[in-house]
Amino acid sequence: MKINLRDLSYGDVYDIFEANLGNVKRYFYDFGDLESAKSWVWQAMKDIRYNIKREFCVVADGEFAGLFGFWLDGGDTTEVSLWLSPEFQNKGVAQEALKLLEKVIAKYGIDTINYMADSDNVLSHKLALRCGYMPV
Repeated sequence: MKINLRDLSYGDVYDIFEANLGNVKRYFYDFGDLESAKSWVWQAMKDIRYNIKREFCVVADGEFAGLFGFWLDGGDTTEVSLWLSPEFQNKGVAQEALKLLEKVIAKYGIDTINYMADSDNVLSHKLALRCGYMPV
């Protein structure tokens, strides 16, 4: 499966809303309706414009698969955020996308990445360990 990251755009709101299913709602954000998803994308685009964070769409074989991002605070540490639509989970998509995101983060001179996950998000914990992140 070919995986890549592309910059978030306003046009992604429908894909984000439609992919926000199952445990994505539990661990990311339960939009409830399309207007809530639009508000989230508008705020994310504002944060990107003001260089507060970077947000990327994960694309797997040409299809929207989820969102990965990180915060910019001017330091050498960041926190990543990520989610994938259920249909792309357990297929290696997240691991490959996280490797790509780490390369982007390195270009910003950031050398410490905090990978945060809810304590009961087993898939996310497994991903973190596979990618070399250590529990704190």
